Amino acid sequence: MSATLRNVEDLQQFLKAEFYTSNFRPVELKEYVKIQDSIYETDSKAENGLTFSRLLDFKYSSELQKVDPDHLIALVTEVIPKFSCLVFCPTKKNCENVASMICKHIKGDFKKVKEKEKYNLLRELRNICNGKLCPVLKRTVPFGIAYHHSGLTSDERKCIEAAYSSGLLCLLTCTSTLAAGVNLPARRVILRAPYVATDFLKKNQYKQMIGRAGRAGIDKAGESILIVQEKDKELVQNLITSPLESCYSTLLLESNKGIRSLLLSVVGLKIANNPEEIYQFMSATLLS
Repeated sequence: MSATLRNVEDLQQFLKAEFYTSNFRPVELKEYVKIQDSIYETDSKAENGLTFSRLLDFKYSSELQKVDPDHLIALVTEVIPKFSCLVFCPTKKNCENVASMICKHIKGDFKKVKEKEKYNLLRELRNICNGKLCPVLKRTVPFGIAYHHSGLTSDERKCIEAAYSSGLLCLLTCTSTLAAGVNLPARRVILRAPYVATDFLKKNQYKQMIGRAGRAGIDKAGESILIVQEKDKELVQNLITSPLESCYSTLLLESNKGIRSLLLSVVGLKIANNPEEIYQFMSATLLS
């Protein structure tokens, strides 16, 4: 099941499967792009794919502008703590830095929300870590904020995911892996930058991330905001207006390394014992 595949018919034929499709989405998703202090809504009818929506209304001191030039604090405090928010970051380190920065500069009133429950969450995390709780989580959890990436242990991730799902945590800073493997929806999804590590976002990655926005049965709508620097504006416009990427066989990647490895395995495991059987086997791959 996927919402981010373009050539589903090819995959259907390869798997010899039935194909069912639906455009129904239980919660409406609104997509936005932020450039400087302006927010634009994506619009397929517009020439560049964007129409102006609003200006950010948040008072920034000169000091805060230096530490938060992308106005993340303004964007997250429009929804938290009443609603949930995910902030996708390019790297694991950036996840931790963003979580620390936000809790350092938001109001102390956030600590008063479900204070006792968050204390118990910290104690649970500390027990999971055998008393060696990450200093970043120690600072951020009292504000209802945590990070989520592969650097956490499985038990730590489960604990943080459960706390977020229950509403105890209202904000997670995370990497792109959360978009594909974990069902943690939010009222607002923010993409810190149009990159995964140093690679520019692909359309299907973008759709996976923003697909977390909107919680069925809880929210009437979900929204995503992609933060864009001026230098990336044209690339982002192409990203928004381009079709989804097709899925394809990896057998031809790395100078046909995949197909050579597959053929050696097929012969070595005696799956195919002559050229005709090899041909029949290869005819059943996605490459064919």
